[in-house]
Amino acid sequence: MAATSVDQLCAAAGVTGPLFASADCHKHADPLDRFYGYIDFRAALERRPPRLPVTAGSLAIYTRTVLQGGFVLSKAQGDHAPLLEALAHLKAYLTLLCRKEPLQ
Repeated sequence: MAATSVDQLCAAAGVTGPLFASADCHKHADPLDRFYGYIDFRAALERRPPRLPVTAGSLAIYTRTVLQGGFVLSKAQGDHAPLLEALAHLKAYLTLLCRKEPLQ
């Protein structure tokens, strides 16, 4: 049976448990509160607009690519390290993209 939910995908990739327990999307039991977290993210992009030409859609595709690639590599290697490294790089990219200091 194919995985059809995020939880099923994570379980199929072997990346369930503490890895995602602290993710912002899990901090709120109410789906509406999780949606508000997304709105907060969009507002943050308005306050600190990206320094390079990107769109919310392109960032969503990039994020999905990083996550799915991390899941695949983690499953193939039987280790969470590829996903954790991919997430660290994603966070670094977003930090550099939206930082106030100019690029050097």
